[in-house]
Amino acid sequence: FAKSIGLKNIATGAAIWDLSGGTGKDFILLKYYGANIFVFERNFIIGLLLVDAKRRFQIKYPELTELPIAAFDPSKQSTVNLSVPQVIYYDPMYDRPSQKALPRKDMQLFRKVVTEDTDIEETLSWALKTAQDRVVMKGPIRSKPYYPKLCGHSFKGKGTRYDVYFRS
Repeated sequence: FAKSIGLKNIATGAAIWDLSGGTGKDFILLKYYGANIFVFERNFIIGLLLVDAKRRFQIKYPELTELPIAAFDPSKQSTVNLSVPQVIYYDPMYDRPSQKALPRKDMQLFRKVVTEDTDIEETLSWALKTAQDRVVMKGPIRSKPYYPKLCGHSFKGKGTRYDVYFRS
């Protein structure tokens, strides 16, 4: 995960945007590694869970600075007064290929609340125009990148793949 974001190679203080905060695990991990992270969540219920995760994290790690969270709508993003991100991380709610085991309980709940992201391609296209350096998109290991010709690297885990799209 950290390799796909390029934490060793990005400039100190460079902005990283997480477009889908979800459970908060990814943004907390990035913040712990010292990233200047800004988190977005567009589902109201998941956003409330994310705010609670942020609160609990800051109680446990008070030495870390504020974790900003906002609602996300790519068509209105130009109205948000933020520095342009060097990296955009996008973890959409994607269809999983057939598998024998059920997902973790928290992901089963997320699927019921969020259902499926229907605008993955639109959001990825917007992210590719917005990020200064790269867009990292999380997906199932057996799927193919959305834009194979633009995908510079893929980092594979046991069940997840991180596709890295570099800004040309």
